Amino acid sequence: MRDIIKCLLICILCEFQGVSQSSKSTLYFPNAFIYEVGRGNEKSELWIYHNPQKGQYLYVPNDDMVKAVLGSPNGIYKTYAQTEDGKKVIFTTKISKVLEKSKPNNRLKSINSNRRINASQGQILSKGFTLSYLKTNEIDTLFLSTQIKGNANVLYGFSMLDGDDKLPNSFALLGEVPNSQFLTEYVSKYSSVKLIAYESNPYQFDVKGYKSIK
Repeated sequence: MRDIIKCLLICILCEFQGVSQSSKSTLYFPNAFIYEVGRGNEKSELWIYHNPQKGQYLYVPNDDMVKAVLGSPNGIYKTYAQTEDGKKVIFTTKISKVLEKSKPNNRLKSINSNRRINASQGQILSKGFTLSYLKTNEIDTLFLSTQIKGNANVLYGFSMLDGDDKLPNSFALLGEVPNSQFLTEYVSKYSSVKLIAYESNPYQFDVKGYKSIK
């Protein structure tokens, strides 16, 4: 009887270890930000996956080499790429500004305008602001929401990456807005960004076989 119980315990342990190892090789994101990005007469959708529990974000660009970019609350961004000869590699970038505390911004002014966005979790209320740029004398309009839980700095940090890893300049809000405020709309002279949904849309990315480049 003891031998049977021992065998059962070993089987359960093996299965648990298998699940644990499998989960470590898979990044899971239950939610997604879906933005509409406009530039001139062209419009496209931009998806950014979000794991609120871990505070991580995943951007999957339409690129042959860059498969995904993972942003974490510690300011570490990992680019999962595939070389021309088929090797799976990870490029790591540290953006320390993600960890900096928000400071008062005199160029960010509140305006008497609000927006409501329908989401699977309910309506998202956003408050309007203007953001002025001293060098260009331009003033952009943006809407921000505190109803989405998470650290928005991690999302904005994607705009500081290079090449295909990078989000549009409308997300370049590190240090400009508090990290509790998520961008729901941005209108400038050159482009626009609008959140059309924040919803439950599970996504998994398999990181098995990728190796870090030192």
